[in-house]
Amino acid sequence: MDGNFIEGSFRSHQVPLPSAKTDESQLQELQEWLSHYHVQELIKDGNPRESILSILPRENSKKLGQLRMANDPYVGLKTVDWEEYGVEKGTDHSCMKVTGRYLDKVFQENPSTLRLFSPDELESNKLDAVLDHTQRNFQWDEYSRANGGRIIEVLSEHDCQGFMQGYTLTGRTALFPSYESFLGIIHTMMVQYSKFVKIAREISWRGDLASINYIETSTWARQEHNGFSHQNPSFIGAVLNLKSESARVGRPKG
Repeated sequence: MDGNFIEGSFRSHQVPLPSAKTDESQLQELQEWLSHYHVQELIKDGNPRESILSILPRENSKKLGQLRMANDPYVGLKTVDWEEYGVEKGTDHSCMKVTGRYLDKVFQENPSTLRLFSPDELESNKLDAVLDHTQRNFQWDEYSRANGGRIIEVLSEHDCQGFMQGYTLTGRTALFPSYESFLGIIHTMMVQYSKFVKIAREISWRGDLASINYIETSTWARQEHNGFSHQNPSFIGAVLNLKSESARVGRPKG
């Protein structure tokens, strides 16, 4: 078009015929392009042909959007008394190690409704106690494959976020531990999902969803050996920009 390649170039992702409304030659190109789809054969007299209608579920069939389990699936966790994992004030304990022991018990009490999605940092984040009664679910590893492991560990924050959203939408609960600076990688994914949840809560027929839960480590408040590279409070800032009914931020008491 006008001496430029359209098909097979970056322009095919733009508006390939921007002046079709006023340019007769571009309008003709548009008509020829759309005619290749043979819409007049697929939709006769304004109705889809039977070959298309035949693949659609009938009125008495089960459709995903009409199944309660797809719209109202949430099952709450069986809670565990956190006070049993309290430590004496002034004593030397790792907060993450203690949290790991607590989560190990939560996993035992909820063997099919809880998963942890970790971007290759589970042990360095000192949550390895969760492996006492479950394991990583590596599909390629003959020692953990198909053994029901509840830990999904993969070096991709984007994958972890996507897995966690999908898992949560099935009615179950998920955790996502990560260094503070790396959570910023999925900042926009978190915001987009919160927008979806906001609209979902306004629809009368959709039930509740579990929250998505992040555990930030190496926070700005802790100056350790990797503080310079692993600290960045921007993710907490992004969460705080959401409406109060959509998000909460908890901080440990000093």
